[in-house]
Amino acid sequence: QALLERLVAERGVSRARLYSCYGYATKLSTNVRASPPVPDSVLRRVLDGAPEAFFENTLNGQQVFTVLRGVRDPSARTLIDDPRVEVGDVVGLLEVSQPYALLSSEMGRLQRELLLATVILLALMSVVIGELARRLVARPLERLVVAARALGEGDIDARVPQFLGAAELNALASEFN
Repeated sequence: QALLERLVAERGVSRARLYSCYGYATKLSTNVRASPPVPDSVLRRVLDGAPEAFFENTLNGQQVFTVLRGVRDPSARTLIDDPRVEVGDVVGLLEVSQPYALLSSEMGRLQRELLLATVILLALMSVVIGELARRLVARPLERLVVAARALGEGDIDARVPQFLGAAELNALASEFN
């Protein structure tokens, strides 16, 4: 019971309930007056080995999202004195419910963080691409412009470096010289 009460004391947990390995509710957190049962099909699925099950229901007039997980004990005999229960079998179930409002706000926060990370990544990529474009295109073209101006002003000895980067710019530099 103390474990359930600690779980419910956590932010946003509406209900916690323990079940036996046979699917019978054994403990329920004290903060819940009336609690709808977990559908038998969901209980059976987890008892038969599924790691967990999710479902929606209403608790105290509030929509909640519920997770049901199997509890396994490597030494099952210490908890249950039943020859049908083998080591590693499900020895019980733990049900935890949280309000949809909490989950929705968490999803909104995660979406905002993802959006911010995406914007920052795009900004960094833009800076990197801009710098590459400047180094690979703008600088060589500036050198060609300076040489063309010098030639236009009568400096027939004006030259551009033979290797400006891209093949097209190198061909233009070769023709210019």
